[in-house]
Amino acid sequence: MAEFALINLDKREVVVSSDTGFGYKMIECVGVMPLATLWLFTVPVGGQPAPPPPPSRPSSPDEEWERRPRVKSPRVPVGYWAGDRVLLVDEYWGSAAGNFPPELISAFPNGDPSANALWYAFENLKRVNLPGYEHQGDQDVLFPVHKVWVVRNLTKKWYARSDRIVEPGDRRGPDLMDDAEGLGLGDLIWADIGGGRCARMGEEGGAGDRFDVQALESVQNPDEEWKEWKDWSEQAIDCLQTFDVDWDVSQFRR
Repeated sequence: MAEFALINLDKREVVVSSDTGFGYKMIECVGVMPLATLWLFTVPVGGQPAPPPPPSRPSSPDEEWERRPRVKSPRVPVGYWAGDRVLLVDEYWGSAAGNFPPELISAFPNGDPSANALWYAFENLKRVNLPGYEHQGDQDVLFPVHKVWVVRNLTKKWYARSDRIVEPGDRRGPDLMDDAEGLGLGDLIWADIGGGRCARMGEEGGAGDRFDVQALESVQNPDEEWKEWKDWSEQAIDCLQTFDVDWDVSQFRR
């Protein structure tokens, strides 16, 4: 499977898979990286400040792609990408000109927008690493286990509830238990932004959409705005059950 990266179009940042320690190719990362990706979008309950991220490990030597700089990408805080436009691209994703917004292209006048979108991101965007957060179980006050958590697509105004898409014994706040066999909120975001061949969350998927993960009580309110939101928990279940076999994250979680 292809090499890939997570891209934040608003902050002009990129998470390069090899910097995370999970691997270079999708097939090497899909078992665990979607779980770690969850913390890019998750907002602590009650708006509490998140702890500073731990230091990043140096990226491993890259003999195959000598043109890529070997750097130590800094970790970002929990929730740092919440509400931003994001997508996941691989080396077959097309040109930057065809897939990136004009304002991002214009920010890098020396870049080649006709080049492969993945390489354009490598060469022009700031490299960062995942938050590296580890859930503290029953003692976690930022992401309490007893809360219902929701993934929200802020662009299309749908949400999916953790208590409907994850079995009770597999849930740990917005996260999954270490021995969980099912898929969770991180996998859903991963699938929708380009990591799966699933169109159940909309005709064109959610690549380039804005996402966050919050406690249900933090976002649910009786005003007219909330009434416009669609509960797509059932669609999310269908999405996580119907990945294309070549991109199925569940088969790699062991």
